[in-house]
Amino acid sequence: MFKVKLQAKHGYDTAEYQAKIQKAISVFEKVVNSEEFKEEVLNYEFRGKKQFVDNLGLSNQQVYNKILAGAEYGTKADNKADLFLFLDKRQRNGIGYTYPGCNNIYTYEWFFKQAEVNEFAGHIAHEWCHNLGFDHDFRRTRKCKHSVPYAIGNIIVKLGE
Repeated sequence: MFKVKLQAKHGYDTAEYQAKIQKAISVFEKVVNSEEFKEEVLNYEFRGKKQFVDNLGLSNQQVYNKILAGAEYGTKADNKADLFLFLDKRQRNGIGYTYPGCNNIYTYEWFFKQAEVNEFAGHIAHEWCHNLGFDHDFRRTRKCKHSVPYAIGNIIVKLGE
């Protein structure tokens, strides 16, 4: 069974913020463990083929296995998403970010405050996919939304409703 573990949180100081994080973690974990998630990932298509964009050369089955393995940068497979969440209070474009080679996940406060729980869960999943080594085009291209981080985040949002 896949688990989601909050290892650290910074800037989420209110009880309301902390409750929202816990709900989002629960959604993330429940969705990834669902049969619907497995089917969505295994059957994901781009340009008529079962594939993601920027998939590290992996098949959909291998992408699914990599997610379940939970081997973030510098860690071994342990079947869990280790989350290090940071709230960024600056006003910037975008909703959050990660840095290559670092497992920290940053979320802009403006997004966190207005996001539904499933949307925040999808954002966490998107950024966590970067921690697994997946990337995407940072320009708004037509294929960007089909990258592993965007597609997985969108699946979490959809199934987490």
